[in-house]
Amino acid sequence: MKPVHFALLAALLLLGIIIYLNREPVSQTLDPNSKTEVATSDQESVSGTKEELNKTLENAEVSTETRIAAFKALADSNWITDDQSVQYAELIISGGGPPMQGVQILKGVIANNPDHIGALEMLAEMSVMSGQYDKALEKYEKLISLQPQNREYKDRAEKVKALIAGGTGDQTDNN
Repeated sequence: MKPVHFALLAALLLLGIIIYLNREPVSQTLDPNSKTEVATSDQESVSGTKEELNKTLENAEVSTETRIAAFKALADSNWITDDQSVQYAELIISGGGPPMQGVQILKGVIANNPDHIGALEMLAEMSVMSGQYDKALEKYEKLISLQPQNREYKDRAEKVKALIAGGTGDQTDNN
């Protein structure tokens, strides 16, 4: 490599580091009374304070796209609760959005609250649907430990064990 190319590459790398170090923090929590805005794909926008966005979500007549935008605005402002994050993930997954985006939201909830029942349930079901039975069983066993009286979790765990025993379970460990 010519010295000029190396110097240019080093300068660009240094510039990138400087820009990165001087950026605004991504996870800055906004004042709940400040307004935030998110655009939907049909050029509509959802904006408001934390209270206004929560009212948007409570409105049964709001479109799925508007609900997703309201959840995104809450999440981007760090105003979203774990329960709302699970609802957001479910809306993305059931609304035809990218399932992995919903899964990542659920994993974020679990990272914040490892015993969150709703997030564990959804991750278990997503694991079954994707053929990752070992991961599903792990989630169901966690759910059983949290709610030992819940027969549904025990039944689902037994079904997953049967799938694994039948040799159709994915035995990867990347979750």
